[in-house]
Amino acid sequence: SSGINAEYGGFSLLQFSNTIYCSIPLTVGYFIASPISCVMAWLGALTGLASAVLLGMDITRVRLELFGINCAISFSCLAGSLFVLNGPSFLLAIIGTFCTAFLTMAINALTMPWGGKYFSLPCMITVGLIYRALDDVPGLIRIPLEETTTPEDHLIKWKLHQAERATTEAKATEMAQINVNAENCGEVA
Repeated sequence: SSGINAEYGGFSLLQFSNTIYCSIPLTVGYFIASPISCVMAWLGALTGLASAVLLGMDITRVRLELFGINCAISFSCLAGSLFVLNGPSFLLAIIGTFCTAFLTMAINALTMPWGGKYFSLPCMITVGLIYRALDDVPGLIRIPLEETTTPEDHLIKWKLHQAERATTEAKATEMAQINVNAENCGEVA
């Protein structure tokens, strides 16, 4: 029960509240805006919760800290918003969310003695470093920052790009075949 409360609380931290009931309108609104981002944010909150528990953090502390918001934002950025959603970006999101949870614990330990707040700093550091470091990795389709919209839009644009490339390659192959046929006809005559 406390794990479920921590999961809902982690997601509702996107609204800076740790109650279960805040996650309902947030989920509905997020789903209307972008269903993929909504699912990725929930998976991020779940991955962050699992990471925090695996790293030995108490669930009640996880619920009271900013694990949910940092991990939810990291996951949705890495799997859909800054990279086209596919298998490699989904795996990258899981790894990035684990790194965000670890960094959140580390920054929390550094700032706790004087009551310092870090808000979304762990998320910004992790996502920023991953985005800048993984420029030409095969399988990861990076979205330029000025072109970021919704994951659904990125998928549509990527599929259109793939279709255009396939059409261009088919035309090039057809032209090459016509040239070969023309050369063969010229040799016969």
